[in-house]
Amino acid sequence: MVFRYALRDGQIGWRVMGVCHLAGAPYDGLLIDRGLADRFAGAMAPAPATFAEPAAITGVLRTVAARGPFDGPPPSGREGVTVLRVLNRQVASELTRRAGLRRPAPWFLAVESERPAPDGVRPAALPADIPNNHFAYALTWFGLAGALGCIYAARLWQWLRGR
Repeated sequence: MVFRYALRDGQIGWRVMGVCHLAGAPYDGLLIDRGLADRFAGAMAPAPATFAEPAAITGVLRTVAARGPFDGPPPSGREGVTVLRVLNRQVASELTRRAGLRRPAPWFLAVESERPAPDGVRPAALPADIPNNHFAYALTWFGLAGALGCIYAARLWQWLRGR
């Protein structure tokens, strides 16, 4: 099983990822994001689990982002579970290669509904644009640390001059 880290209502969640094989298409398959696994809500790591395979799915095709300079670690695995912190082209390529796809689609499918609906998986649409403000946050906090360092150095210099 492949799970992707998520946040839902301020709580840790795990999205169930999979591969959908396609017949008679220019691509032999694509990644699918089936939604949030209810049983792992709030868990720091998902446990091995199986979910019924869908017969039919409906969803929205999303592009897989390029690797960013501050992306998290690559997929990790233990006991038959692969955990993703981020989904980018490099990770998607690795997952589709592991699934035996030779011509994977450059998108993933965010599932809106499945037939039959799997027990314990809630399709949860991804927002159209998830902001990535990490670089701005880093500039803010390092800027504040630098300003405090300058204030400390100035006070230390004044104290040493006054001795």
